[in-house]
Formats: sequence, structure tokens, C-alpha cells
Amino acid sequence: MNTVQRFFRRYIFSMVGIMVLFFAVNVALLSAIMIAGSMSGSDSSFSIGEFSDHVILQGGNWVADDAAISMLREESAWAMLLNEDGDVVWQCSNCGHICVGKKAPEVCPVCAHPQAYFQVKAENY
Repeated sequence: MNTVQRFFRRYIFSMVGIMVLFFAVNVALLSAIMIAGSMSGSDSSFSIGEFSDHVILQGGNWVADDAAISMLREESAWAMLLNEDGDVVWQCSNCGHICVGKKAPEVCPVCAHPQAYFQVKAENY
């Protein structure tokens, strides 16, 4: 067998070996992620469908009844505040100034702190 054939035979065996190793590592990682996910102990008692049944449209505004709020409290969930146009309500974490828009302003108009100081105003239940 000449050297060219030997080179390509080694190349092909090396390539196949690397592909098998890559596949084995991916299967092992996927298995580990699936096992960790199944052992996380997450409770699937919170159903989005059930929750949405308790949120109704009244007078042009979406309103959550007491059952929906208690579901949020039980799951330690939060709700993002939006205005009637669907814009996000932002609050400056330095001075507490509230702005409404798709994104936070570049600079707080009250205290002149940068955009990084704005957080989505949320209600914790």
C-alpha cells in the first residue's frame, strides 16, 4: 500500500472516530440535561390555560380575579405592568421615576442616570 492510500485511510478513520466521539458526547450531555430536568422537582400544578380563564377583559382592560392572584402568589410569580397600549412601564431604580414605552429612556429625565438604572416595573405576588 502506498503512502497516499495510508494517509487517506488514517484520515478517514480519524474523521469517523472524531464523529463518533462527538455523537457520544452529545448523547451524554442530552441525557444529563434530561435527567437533571426530571429530577428538578418542578410541580406542573400551574397551568397557563387555567390561569388565563381567570383573567377577563372588563371595560377595555384585562383584569385578574382573586383566583388568578392567588395562583400567582402560590407560585411566587410576578406580573409585568403594561399600559393600555401594550407599552412597558419602566421605573428608575435610583429616583423611582416612572416612564412608559417600548424601551427605557437612554437617560432618566429626573436624575440623569443611564438606561441601566431602569427596571421593568413589576408587581410581586
